[in-house]
Amino acid sequence: MMRFFPILALICIFPAVMATPSAPDTLQTHEETTPLPAAQKDAVKRVLLARAVQIKANRHRITQEAAADYVALAKRLEAPEDFVEILTREKAGSMVGRTAYEHRQMMEETTRKYGIDALQIRLFIEGLREGTQKIGDLLDWLPVRDLFNLVTTDQLKILREDVLPEKLEELRGLYQKMLDVYDTIDSRETADAAASALLIYLPEFDRTAPIRLLLRKVGSRRLPGYDKIVGDVAHRLSVRRKELFESSFYASIRMGALDALLCF
Repeated sequence: MMRFFPILALICIFPAVMATPSAPDTLQTHEETTPLPAAQKDAVKRVLLARAVQIKANRHRITQEAAADYVALAKRLEAPEDFVEILTREKAGSMVGRTAYEHRQMMEETTRKYGIDALQIRLFIEGLREGTQKIGDLLDWLPVRDLFNLVTTDQLKILREDVLPEKLEELRGLYQKMLDVYDTIDSRETADAAASALLIYLPEFDRTAPIRLLLRKVGSRRLPGYDKIVGDVAHRLSVRRKELFESSFYASIRMGALDALLCF
């Protein structure tokens, strides 16, 4: 008989939040999503990123001018109409009390419905120390297709003990590829090059999200085979990441930001 981890019931209830050297990183679960064309899902992410940048720049306030800008962006990128309608409400100015609460709830429910982790987007932007222009340049460079996606409860349910070795091998392979790239970094130029090289692993990074979430919630000791399969390379990657963090990634904005997203 196939066995399941009892802890999965808890994972489906509580979101995971993990502090990292570079910026907060989250992985959350959600129920089934509303199907959305990839381009439209990307559009929502782009707008949420732009919105988070403006809110940060305006000291966590939503201004009418900023709202007008990202509503226009949402329309230009052909984001879903219901999402655009929610954003349009922000053009009227700051909301307070119950109106603000209901608006936040509506925004959260809509983004979760589309399988997008709006919380991770917000925390990612808040963790960046650069100015608005540099962050904008970074976001123009950063692909979002395989980033900021919520993990479905069905993805967690298939993590039975009989498939764990396969999932852990996949995770080990990703960590080894990342380590190989991280080991090439010894200057600003090589750090920027490494950031570009890591982009090809983003689809693999997204595919391993369920096993990484399980790992964060139950710990490596609860995953049979983790130490043997993943432990060594995960430790070496962690040590290397710490070294690069202490060197500020040789002032590479791209590498520092990407590392924050690839934290495990």
